[in-house]
Amino acid sequence: MMAGWGVAGCAPTQAGTASSSGAPNQAASSSASISAPSSGASSSSPTSSSPSASAAASAPSPAFDLSKRTVVLNNGIEMPILGLGTYILSSSQAEESVYAAFMAGMASIKPAVLQNETHPYYQERGPKAAAAESGTVLESWFPLGGKQDCHTLFADSVISEVAASHGVSPAQALIRWHLQTGNVCIPGSSNPDHIREDANVWDFELAADEMESIDALETGRRLAWY
Repeated sequence: MMAGWGVAGCAPTQAGTASSSGAPNQAASSSASISAPSSGASSSSPTSSSPSASAAASAPSPAFDLSKRTVVLNNGIEMPILGLGTYILSSSQAEESVYAAFMAGMASIKPAVLQNETHPYYQERGPKAAAAESGTVLESWFPLGGKQDCHTLFADSVISEVAASHGVSPAQALIRWHLQTGNVCIPGSSNPDHIREDANVWDFELAADEMESIDALETGRRLAWY
């Protein structure tokens, strides 16, 4: 069984991510189709297609193995081809739906990634520990608090002081906290400067007492509005 956003049944995915990404403890599934050229399109000229377009058209598509019920992705991961979408379901509905899917039998692969809303105010320690028992990695959605609430975290005195002590931005300090905590981090931005800033977190390290001070910010407060 696989489900999008809440539980992924294959390699870690990146939400549009960022992170960008989907709702916590919820899942989304989508499908897309490729339409044939319209009847009005000209096909009489052999020069209308470029070599690269022809090569792309002739490239083999990943083969679905209906007997195994999987497809091999371009990174070598074998992924189920039928899953369960749980987007917009409440936590209790999602739990019951996933249980029903287990009872229905494509639950043969342990989830690789659990994508939840995670930040210093809402650290998801319980789900993270439970997921770790199956070797599942937590991926932090809303790692900086999201567009509406990131400044709440940036202005937090603990986070801003930690950032200042390393000469980095609060966003960089938060991302580094996630990484040292063991959370895959997928901050989202459409601003090239912010994207570069978010990626520049490898030349400093938070001290143990700094990690503990941010850990202590846990309040169980979610910042997502959906």
